[in-house]
Amino acid sequence: MNRLFFVCLFLLGIVGKAFSDNEVFREKEITICSGNFQLPGTLTLPLAGSHFPIVVLVHGSGPSDRDETIGPNKPFRDIAHGLAAKGIAVLRYEKRTKVYGAKSFPNDSVIIDAETTDDALAAIDLASTFKEVDAKRLYVVGHSLGGMLAPRIAERSRKPLSGIILLAANARSLEDLILEQTAYLASLSPLSGLANAQMEEMKKRIINIKKLGTVDFDRSILSPFNIPLSYWQSLHEYDQVKVAKSLHIPMLVLQGERDYNSSVEVVLVEGSVQLLDKQNHEILLKPDNLVAVKNGSAGKIRRVRAKDYTAWIDGLLILHNEPLKSVCDKLERFFDAPIVVNPNIELEIVDGKLDLSLPLSELIRMISIASSVDYKQNNGTFYMMEKNK
Repeated sequence: MNRLFFVCLFLLGIVGKAFSDNEVFREKEITICSGNFQLPGTLTLPLAGSHFPIVVLVHGSGPSDRDETIGPNKPFRDIAHGLAAKGIAVLRYEKRTKVYGAKSFPNDSVIIDAETTDDALAAIDLASTFKEVDAKRLYVVGHSLGGMLAPRIAERSRKPLSGIILLAANARSLEDLILEQTAYLASLSPLSGLANAQMEEMKKRIINIKKLGTVDFDRSILSPFNIPLSYWQSLHEYDQVKVAKSLHIPMLVLQGERDYNSSVEVVLVEGSVQLLDKQNHEILLKPDNLVAVKNGSAGKIRRVRAKDYTAWIDGLLILHNEPLKSVCDKLERFFDAPIVVNPNIELEIVDGKLDLSLPLSELIRMISIASSVDYKQNNGTFYMMEKNK
């Protein structure tokens, strides 16, 4: 009951209803001490009541302020005010890279913990000390990078968390997202010769950075956005999905339906459903119909075999011209075993049916036989690579 109640209040907070500052909440300035760094912040408290649950807001990438200001938008401020109006205290703060810039990283160690995790942990410690809050009801809301790191923050928190909320968090690697974002934005308008060259350069950098830590990594190629290699290495060493699966606290995952990094596919098994997209297009789905919804707009209806999409219930994985990387990601999650795919063969197409009751080693062997890829196993990890010609 409490979990559902919190979810409902959180969603109301995101709506961004306007409140006058003295109507339903009050705010006070605070300072978070994280090692040698002093981060200014704001504690937002409901006016009525006491022993409030409290939420710590964790930023996405880049040097964000406490409101996570993006143009005219201040999403963290809106969330804080909306939640406080519903009886939930909120702590938000200036991101270290916003306050200290290039001096944010001790000993020039540019890693995800120095950028985000350590300060979030310090914020949680401080949040638990306020006399107005209930220290047994601590939550973290992470956006984008903050959402990706929320499981890590929960795992390392010195104070037990009651739950984490992930806003637009990625389960895949940051490199894959950057490549998709770049490709999508480039698709919105014809590319000039210069823009096309920049796109190809970014692809080259991303493919190379995915090889970091292997003999195939080329140090002569610049890293994406010239971010230090130590940062990419720290990302490679963190598996957000694996850590999330190890936690024993409630998790709420929210994705924006108009986020160009995500799309939704709907497949109807039986009956009929009428859908209405953001453009007020009416769509009638019948059994074996599939429609993809992206950016709030529905695509064309495709006829598929609905049973293929529910086959996992019977222990089967049905594949129709699916990229090898996507297949391995699914197997990795199902068997909870690491599979590393060489970037050069990630787009290799796999087609067929896999019996998930078989050992993972047997499924990998079958994929290798049916395609032009090879593999090896070392200390429990499977490595997929190109076959020697």
